[in-house]
This record gives sequence, structure tokens and C-alpha cells, in this order.
Amino acid sequence: MFKILTTLLFLFFSLSQTAFARDHYCHGALGMQCGEARLGQVGFCKVILEPIPVALCGVNAGSWRHDECCAKQPANNPGMMCNGGGERSTQCQREWNTAVTRFTGGYNWLRLVNTKINDTTPETIDRPRFCGKSGAKIHQADGNTPYCCSGQSRGPGMLEALFNPNLRYCR
Repeated sequence: MFKILTTLLFLFFSLSQTAFARDHYCHGALGMQCGEARLGQVGFCKVILEPIPVALCGVNAGSWRHDECCAKQPANNPGMMCNGGGERSTQCQREWNTAVTRFTGGYNWLRLVNTKINDTTPETIDRPRFCGKSGAKIHQADGNTPYCCSGQSRGPGMLEALFNPNLRYCR
């Protein structure tokens, strides 16, 4: 299942006509440059009301780490799924795999994002814009992390923990 999903995501990225510029928009969110899901582009942002540049974007700890990793790669040797390609690279592969497993596992949260803000320091995600608010689902491995706006998480209730022992919630 994981290989099929990764392959499908790769195909969407490789069909993209949009070159990944050195400008970074919605850096930390799932998908490419604040994009909406459509043929040729994987994206998990949805513009709320045209022409206002605000979108509702999906975020997870893996997408956050993947974008930070990609920003550190040289332009002539992008990491895996960085810059709309790099599918053979092993750079950023662990972060990519984490983004996919967090997405498929439901460890995501939504944030309203101004799609016109260029992230000038892409090596570090703009935490206040992308962190998970209280109640956001995160994976246990992401623990008390910068991914939660509060910097803290809590475990689920006893019954919920039986069905999903890796689940944590941002405080």
C-alpha cells in the first residue's frame, strides 16, 4: 500500500509543469507551493475565497521536516521529491516517507495560510504559521515538539489509545 501511494504521489509530481522555484510559499504544508490537488500537482491547500490570498492547508510533522530538508539541498542535486523531482535521490527520503505515513495515518492538522508570503528562511519552518493548535493529532514519535504551538502534547483517552497507541494531541 505504501509503495503504491508513494508511486502515485511521484507520478503527480513528475507530471507537474510547475518548476519548484527557490521561492518558498506555504513551506511546511503538504504538497507543492500552496497548490491544490489537480493533475500535475500534489497539493493539500484549498483557497478559501478568491482573490483573497488565504488557503486552508494540511500540515504534518513529516511534511514540515521534508520541506526543511529540501531547502538544505543544492539546486543541482535536489532531495527525494524536492523541487518537483529527485525521485532517485536518497537525500530527504526518510522525511518524505515520514510525511507520507503521517498523512495516511491521519496525523495531520489544518492551518489558514497567507499564500503570498514568501518564506525567506526555508531551512526553518515559520512555526507560528504552521504549528498544530490545541487538539491537532500528532504521532507519538513527534512527542512534545515544535510541531505543537504550545510545545506540548498529551495522550489520548484510554479507549482511544487501545485503537491507536501512537496518537497524541497538541495541548
